[in-house]
Amino acid sequence: MSAGAVAGRVLLVVLVAVIVGGLALLVSTGQKKEYQATSALLFESFASPELSVLGPGFGVGGPDADRRTATNILLVDSHDVAEAVAKKNPDLGFTANQIDDRVDARALGPTDYIQISARAGSPEIAKALVLAYRKEFKILRREREQRRARSAMRALQQSLVELSPRLRNAAEGETIRDQIGRLTVISKIGSGLPLVAEGAVAKSAKVAPTTGKNVLFGLLFGVLLGIGLVALRSSAVRERMSRSPDDKQRDVRSDWD
Repeated sequence: MSAGAVAGRVLLVVLVAVIVGGLALLVSTGQKKEYQATSALLFESFASPELSVLGPGFGVGGPDADRRTATNILLVDSHDVAEAVAKKNPDLGFTANQIDDRVDARALGPTDYIQISARAGSPEIAKALVLAYRKEFKILRREREQRRARSAMRALQQSLVELSPRLRNAAEGETIRDQIGRLTVISKIGSGLPLVAEGAVAKSAKVAPTTGKNVLFGLLFGVLLGIGLVALRSSAVRERMSRSPDDKQRDVRSDWD
């Protein structure tokens, strides 16, 4: 193979890579910029308070730390929270589905820390979104605890009424009254809310589009595409050169048939 042929093939690969990389750059620059803000919650208490007063073994996820963390992530990353944020914060300009897509929750390593991250068109909106999301999650969690506590209270009160006078005035009745007393506090103020371990922090650098990565991927894809085109062209040339004169003559006749 001559030096000119090699140079031609290299030039073709470079040309295809530049074209694909340029298209990737064009697409990236045309995309809307997005910024991210984060906040972190610490789940110190994993047990449902209205159940924990009834004794051990009623905690959400039980003693399994990984299961507790996975459960808390699902609770934070719930569509119900996104709906509450959209309803109470129309000024953010997002629907519930958009908020659900823009907000994510993940564990910060093997801990009870869960980070909430939100993406938006500016650092300010991203920060406002993560603050609103964190607030609504805590409100929904407290309201659910209060409802469950009131429901458990009613069940315990009914059990106390159904006890015989002797048992009602004995240790069994005293235990139920103690549980009702604890649930009364929870029904008024809630309990077990996660602590804010990290306030809302907005990043000044955009997180999307990742122009550098997109262009690099485009260049690599262009190189592979160029090599593929060179290989196909070389294969076609070799096939034509390997044909016998009779094959070529038959090809010409077939064109006139």
